[in-house]
Amino acid sequence: DTTREEIGEVAARLFRSLGKPTFYETLKEALNAEIRPYDIQSAVAKLRQQNGDEVTGWKVGCISSTVQRQLGIDEPVYGRLFRSQTSRGAQRCSLSGFERLGIEGELAVELGRDLRPDSDHEEILRSIDWIFPLIEVHHLPPSDWILDHRTIIGSNGLHAGFIKGGLLPFDIDELEGLDMSIYIEGVVDQLISGSELSNGLLNTLTWLPKRLANDGHALRAGDTVLCGTLADLYDVNTPSKIRVCLASESTVEMELIP
Repeated sequence: DTTREEIGEVAARLFRSLGKPTFYETLKEALNAEIRPYDIQSAVAKLRQQNGDEVTGWKVGCISSTVQRQLGIDEPVYGRLFRSQTSRGAQRCSLSGFERLGIEGELAVELGRDLRPDSDHEEILRSIDWIFPLIEVHHLPPSDWILDHRTIIGSNGLHAGFIKGGLLPFDIDELEGLDMSIYIEGVVDQLISGSELSNGLLNTLTWLPKRLANDGHALRAGDTVLCGTLADLYDVNTPSKIRVCLASESTVEMELIP
């Protein structure tokens, strides 16, 4: 079995290479050594916290059954959110800072109370104070990389940060009437219906507390949860403007520059 010292050594190298081209090569070495991907993610998160960062919630990915079949898994995956990677309002991001940059439009919630693993739908709905649209930024592996679930988990869901739209008070009936639109250069490229958003939210907040409990974690009041998305991931390599709107209620924008 992998020792705590071996995990610590790998985590230290990954921490030093966060956001750098060498990150995925270092991760490949760890995965080849049969270190459990969630152990890698947890150990790197601990180092980030020891260096002044703060975990502010959780993100869920691979919620589509089609994606899960492609990856050979039977459930979504989770990752951590960090205060240092959270932005608000319109943002500019330089493509030169990424070997490969990925973008997703998504819905998130902020919890007003703890959420237990055995919570039913009514308790889940009562736990949510706020919802908001967001743009999630991904640090993608090299284009010749074979992306599997172990890479996604070990890299903390490929997560490089997110831009947060304005908060809206949560009401499940109102959410079902709010479509999410994703604009590329001012033109609607994808549309996610309110019913799809509602179902995804409930499925995520039913699964996540149980899965976190298995690893000794919990969803707490104040946590932000990125609920996963059925929208496509954009592999972006040219300057562009992206906007994600939750109907006309809340909008978040991002400009990609050279």
